[in-house]
Amino acid sequence: MLMREDRGVLYMSEIDLGGCLPDYFTVLFRAKIGSGLARRDVVLGGRKVRGREAVEMGIVDGVWGCEQSLREASMELAERLGSRKWDGKAYEKMRKGLYPKLCIVVGAVEDRILPAKL
Repeated sequence: MLMREDRGVLYMSEIDLGGCLPDYFTVLFRAKIGSGLARRDVVLGGRKVRGREAVEMGIVDGVWGCEQSLREASMELAERLGSRKWDGKAYEKMRKGLYPKLCIVVGAVEDRILPAKL
């Protein structure tokens, strides 16, 4: 995941607004943010996380200084991944294997998932 350094921010406002996250979102956060402390700070603390801090917390892979550089980095990543010519079905199964609880919560069963088209 890539993020813009100068304007990007991760902020889960639900705690400040008195709302709740749906179950699938909680499961998604558990799958994507490995550190329990980071999850707690973001979800239960309403912490606003900017680019560099998001990298340090392991939430994003990198940050870029402006919209143009982020766009270029995103396109470069997409081209690099797309050139690999992965088998979509194999990619699908591997990805679902990485996030089994999320797949269950969102109802992503074998016959409902479209293959990835990288």
